[in-house]
Order: sequence, then C-alpha cells, then structure tokens
Amino acid sequence: MNITDPSVSIIGKRHARLAWFVFLLLLAYYLCLNAEPLFHHAYVETGDFAANALKIENASQGREIYGNYSRWHFNHPGPFYWYAYASGELLFYKLLHIVPAPGNAHILTFLILSLGFLVGGIHCLTKAFNSPSLLLILSALAMLILVPQADYFIIHWPPYQVIMPLFLAACAAVALSLGNSWALPALIIGSGVSLHAHVAQPLFIGVIGIFVIVMLAASKARREALLPIPRKTLLTCLVLAGVLSIPFVYDGALWILSRESNVGQILKHMHGHHGSRHTWASALEHLLQFLGTDTTFHHQTPDGHIARCLSSNVVAFVFASLVLLYNLVLLLSVIIRRQFAVRTMGGISLLGLGLMAATLSWATMQDGEQFLFNSLFVYSIFLLNCVPVVLSLTRTLEQRCRWSVPVLFVFLVGSAAYGDRNARSHYLRTSPEESLVTSPRFAKWMEVASQKPVLLQFNKNDWLLGTTLACQLKRLRIPFAVDHQWEFMFGRENGSQHLLETSILEGRGLQVWKVVEQNESSASPGAWNTIGSYTLHIPAPLIVNDSIITYDAAEIQRRSILYGFRTNAAGTLLVGKGTESKMFIPVHPSSLPFMIRFWFALPSHAYHPFKLSVGIKSREQIQSDGKTESLDINLGQSAQTECIRDGGVLLHFLWAGLGARIIKIEAVPIAMKAEPPKPQSIDLPRSE
Repeated sequence: MNITDPSVSIIGKRHARLAWFVFLLLLAYYLCLNAEPLFHHAYVETGDFAANALKIENASQGREIYGNYSRWHFNHPGPFYWYAYASGELLFYKLLHIVPAPGNAHILTFLILSLGFLVGGIHCLTKAFNSPSLLLILSALAMLILVPQADYFIIHWPPYQVIMPLFLAACAAVALSLGNSWALPALIIGSGVSLHAHVAQPLFIGVIGIFVIVMLAASKARREALLPIPRKTLLTCLVLAGVLSIPFVYDGALWILSRESNVGQILKHMHGHHGSRHTWASALEHLLQFLGTDTTFHHQTPDGHIARCLSSNVVAFVFASLVLLYNLVLLLSVIIRRQFAVRTMGGISLLGLGLMAATLSWATMQDGEQFLFNSLFVYSIFLLNCVPVVLSLTRTLEQRCRWSVPVLFVFLVGSAAYGDRNARSHYLRTSPEESLVTSPRFAKWMEVASQKPVLLQFNKNDWLLGTTLACQLKRLRIPFAVDHQWEFMFGRENGSQHLLETSILEGRGLQVWKVVEQNESSASPGAWNTIGSYTLHIPAPLIVNDSIITYDAAEIQRRSILYGFRTNAAGTLLVGKGTESKMFIPVHPSSLPFMIRFWFALPSHAYHPFKLSVGIKSREQIQSDGKTESLDINLGQSAQTECIRDGGVLLHFLWAGLGARIIKIEAVPIAMKAEPPKPQSIDLPRSE
C-alpha cells in the first residue's frame, strides 16, 4: 500500500470499525464466559491481590507513585494500573453498581485494558499493511495461544499486566517504522505502560526503540512519509509522555536529592547481584517451559531436563519452531536478496527475533529461581513472531477464496472456546480467606478494629491472611501496621514504626491482633472472635496494681507483639545477634508510677553490651558483666512521653554481641519497698 494514497483515511476508518467490532466481540465472549463469578460473586482479594488493593486505595486518593512490590524488596517502576483500577472501581462499582465488589471492578478493568491493548496492537498492523483479515485471524490466534493460560485476560495479577502493553508497543513500532506517524501515540502508550508494569521492560523497550531508529535510518522514503508529524499527533504524544513519565521524574528527583528512592533500591539490588547470572542453557530451558500445557506461575525450570519441558506439548513445540524458522528465513531473504516485496514483513521478523533474543538474555539475568512469572511477556513476543506467518497466509487465502478467512476465524475462535471449557475453573479463584471476610461475625471484628489502630502480627505461613485483613482494614479507613519485615509488600506507610510514632504524637492507643488458623474442632464456635478455622487473639493489657506481676517467656509471647525474637528449649526468648528486635507490651492505663523489670540470662564467656530504647525518645544503655542481670525501665512521671497512652510500651533491643535470653518480665509499682525475688540461676551452654 502506498502510504501517501489519499484513500488511506477512508480505509483507516473501515479498519477502525472492524477493530471495534472485534474488540466488542472478544469482550462479550469473556464476559459471558465469566458472567457468574464476575457479576454475581463478590471477589475477596488475598495475597498479592490484597497487597495491590492497598496501592489501589492509595491511588484512589492520588497518593500512589510506585508499582507492585518485588520479592527483592523494591517496587516495580510505575502505578499506571493502580490508577486505572481505581478509576474502574469508581465507575463500575461505586457509580454504575454493575459489579458486587471492588475486586470485581478491578478484574473488569483489566479485561478491558488487556483486550484494548491486544486489538489496538493488531489494528496498527492491519492499518499499516491494509489487511483486515490480519485483525480477524491474529485476534483468534491470540485467544488460542493463551487457552492453557486463560487467566491472562481475566485475572489482574501483576506478571500478567505486562503481556499486552508490550505487544501494543511492538506493533506500533512496526507501523511507525513504515512511516506512519499516527502510530506514535500507540507506541508511547504501550511503552509507557510496559515501563510502569515491570522492572525488566527498559531492556525490551530499548530494543523496540533501536529497531524504529534503524528502520527509519535505512529508508529515506519512510522518513519523508513520517515527517513532519501533524501538530495534533505531536501534542497528543507530548501529553501522553508527560503523564506517563510523572512517576519516573518524581522518583528520579528523590534519588538525585537523597537516594532514598525506588530507583535507588533497584540500582542497589542490581549492584549487589552483579555477576550472578544463569547459564544460557538454563535460560533456554526457562523459555522452552512456556511451551508446556502446565505453566503454573510458581513452577521453576527443572535444570537439565529440556526434554521434560517439551514432552507436555509436542504440537506447541513444533508450531513455535516453524514460526521462528519462518521468521529467520524471511529475515535472511531480505538481507541477502534485498527483495522489496517482503522487506516490510522482514522488519517484523527482525523485531520479533530481536525481542526473543532479549528475552533469552533476560532469563540469564534473573535473580534467584527462574520462576515462570518472571517472563510471562514472552507470549506477546511470540504472538508478534506469528504476524509474518499470518500475514502471508491471509494474503494467499484472500487471493484464492474470499470466504476462507471468515471460516478460519470461526474455526480458531471455536477451538479457543472449546479449550476454554476446561480452563473456566481457573477463573476468579476463591480463597480460603473468603469464608472469613464473608462471615457475619467479621463485622464484629471490624467494629473492634475501629476502636483503636491495629498492629497486625502474623508469621510467614499466614501472609495470605495478613494481606486479606490489611485490605479490609484499609477499605474501612482503619489505621493498621505490620512488622517492618513486611513493609516491602504492604508499603512503608503501613510499617509499625510509622504507626507507633503517630500514636505517640496523637496520644492514641493500640491493639495487637494475632489471627491464627487452627483446626475447627479445637476452635470455640460460639465466640465472636472465632470464624470457622480462624481465631482472633487480642492480648489482654498488663494491669499495674499494688503487687508485682510476672510474665514468663510463654506469657510474653501471648500478650505482646514480638519482632526478631525466637524461643528455645529453655522456654526463654532469644534476642538475635546484631539485629534490632522490637517488643510491644499492652499496658492498661494506670495512675500508678511503675517500672518494667527485665531479667536477662547472658552468656558467661564474653562481654556483650547492648542498647535498649523505650518508646521513641529515651535511650538507656547497659553493659553486661557475664551474669544474670535485670534492667529496670522507670515509667513514672515520664510515662506519657515514653508510653503510648492507653496503649502500651514499645521496646527496642539492639545487641552488639552475641544473643541473650530474656527469662521473664515484671511490672513493679515504684511505691513498693520490698525487693523483688531473685530469679533462679540458669546454666546456659556456651554460645557458638
């Protein structure tokens, strides 16, 4: 097609109408397939989805600047999807009321965006090559390729979010490289969203940018067709680029000024892991595993078993091999024979193979285990490599039989629909935590939570439960906090230190929540704090009266919130070596001046100084002499500044040497004259 032909505008409108038709057709298909869970079942977020819901809540208030968390304790670069989901929640849930819960609105928004990116990318190619059949066949082929991974259109898990924006960016780059300035806004949208979604995307967007520059530099005719760019298109691009770059500019400014930024954390992680790379063989195994029928996100590459990666789906392996071989032959034919008729398709082959090589390189650079969710965007790259094959096929079919393309489209869609019958069970998964949130008793839990800010305590095995509770508290605007070790997932604004400092300044109380999952037969079914197998424990506060109250290690663990401690066989609390440990002890408000006495059992063969901070401000230091010692923390007249009013005492332990054991804690009224009883001597083994 001559890109300067005046009939291009009319043809472009026809292509646009066809693109809208295909988009609405695919949207109706997936909505009908998921109508029951999407429109009639309230989706309860847990795990990553609940953690991301915290960021969506921030975005609804215009306070989110980063993307989803990484297990390497930084965030992916941008919050595009959080603001998109917040907008979808406002429209579909709060205004139109067509979905029963905010989570359903997020899913519906993701479905619309994913299909929009897919059809938008194919539309760019259809318009550039003047091939309506390409839009039909490639859309159906995308459905068929993703049948074993049907969740990719319907579940808004962050690794899925980068698949279709990258495809849009690649397709728009192909159209732009042919001299079509109208593709520039689509390229900016696809590239910007990809950069927001995943930290690895600068590698792939860089390859796309280099491709566009090389293709335009190689053809004077394309440069002349591209320039000058219409003013309306240029203004649109500037607005899009400006909006999408706001998080990067803001975070970059923070990094330049103080280095306390997300990009600083990313660079620090890259520097710390520099030089640790996977082998090329391992990277190849990683990519070949995507051809299998079971690509559950938590699978990792079985080292040394390429045959096992392929045995699950030989047909997929043969098809992928033929597609990549076709692109390689096409590219070589353009280079060697300089055939103008296939040069444009050769550009697609160049970009597709270049992105595949970049994916292989990325697989060698991944940190830790090569989980599949690290590279799910490979599906968009493979779909791009299918374009030359589909384009050649549709042109041949159009010349021989004009009805063959619609028949092939119906066949592919029917095959995808048949495969989706077995994939429906994967859509909108329900979680065990759903029974907790949907229980009528859960309203009582939230009523209790509204009385005081909540310190959530949970262990590593219960992180799904912790995220579910945090999500519900956030939506009700109830202040909460988690241990500092979970801040990378829940956000720094939800860290314990921030809430404790705020509570001290505002004079508010706190409550410690310990939610545990246990056997339903051992639970108390009639108690308000028990829902199914989940039981909420709120430690009773320490009450100061006219006698000494003693808590042993087991009682301390039940009543307080502990960070950085562990128990041992002797029934004491062991403080880690060289680490900061925290203890929050609930204290009932009292007018009596009192002190808290700690009894320590220290190793006898070395000298072990440590620091202890009470509350936020005061700091006391004691140096051990190798014997069992006690430390008295006076909470008399200064209790209001060092304790959380109507809350409790926050203690920080920082051990400079080897760890020591806490035997017991006593609450001692200062008015008492009698000396407290001495603890029994404990023989401790020598620390290693």
